[in-house]
Amino acid sequence: MIAGCAPDAAAMLHRPPQPPHDAAGRCPGPPGLVAAVAVGWLADGTAAALEDASRRTAEEHQRVLRAELGDMGLIAHPRSYFAWLPVDPQQRMDRVAANLSRRGVRISTAEMFATTTHVPHGLRIAVGSPALSALPGALAAVRAALESVPLG
Repeated sequence: MIAGCAPDAAAMLHRPPQPPHDAAGRCPGPPGLVAAVAVGWLADGTAAALEDASRRTAEEHQRVLRAELGDMGLIAHPRSYFAWLPVDPQQRMDRVAANLSRRGVRISTAEMFATTTHVPHGLRIAVGSPALSALPGALAAVRAALESVPLG
């Protein structure tokens, strides 16, 4: 909180919280330069071009993903940097993740993303992290780990 803006505790109980203000009573916002750059990018089309480039990159990564693991029941949007790979319920995801980690491939199990009591059985694959040239090898490692780690 900014000096001189400490609210009265009793008053806080009777009104909703107010945004912090500086000594002149102004509400702080983004620095002027940052706001000017953002407005400029929106006006001149830079923001739209960056968004389009990101979508095209995600589509390229998804094409590689589908080519490498498409027969394994992937669930993903074609413009997403992530995919869900359902896995045999007998497969131990912790063992698969450890096997991949030893190969230099980091992968997430469902526990980190589950919002329900029942944790879905599968892997969350982030295809945007590796360079496009490294993606086929990383995905081949995922397939190899799933095929080599014993069930149960």
